[in-house]
Amino acid sequence: VSFSKERKIMVVSHRAYLKTLIPEAIETLKENLMQDIVGTVTGSAKYGVFCEFNQCLTGMIHINDLDGDTLAKHKKREIQPGEEIKFKVKDIISETKITLTQRDDVEINPWLEINKKYKVPSKVKATVKTCKDYGLFIELETGVVGLLHVSEIGEDKIKTYKPKQEIDVLITKIEEETKKIFLKLPKE
Repeated sequence: VSFSKERKIMVVSHRAYLKTLIPEAIETLKENLMQDIVGTVTGSAKYGVFCEFNQCLTGMIHINDLDGDTLAKHKKREIQPGEEIKFKVKDIISETKITLTQRDDVEINPWLEINKKYKVPSKVKATVKTCKDYGLFIELETGVVGLLHVSEIGEDKIKTYKPKQEIDVLITKIEEETKKIFLKLPKE
């Protein structure tokens, strides 16, 4: 953080060091989703339990995502900082906001590994979810929807599509951070 050669003083910050580790830790976390993680409780609130894990990451387990034993301890206010706790990553919203879960029946955010599931460019079979004047919202899988703009279809043809209709689309671009998928009709 600071250094004075004349006074022979060096000030270091462990917190600043940990911040530099976060981007790489997030990438490693994305590659190992669905694995059990053991972390340390840093605190609790009426809405959940805060945890520290993988050396530099923090996240929260909402009370709805606590398992039965941990929920019972939470209600009795018996969860203490420093206690070890086991969980999975539910969603990575940002480097500073990671949601965690102890439940197995919770669906993990499908956008977390979107670039592994779908390559650019690739042709996929999808379903028309909603029809609008400006385009079709196309569902590639539950929770993953992209826009097929009217300019790709043609104003005269857009009215021929109906919700729940299967359609082949070409993925041209994926923006994982903004949760956007850009689509075109494949050339025949």
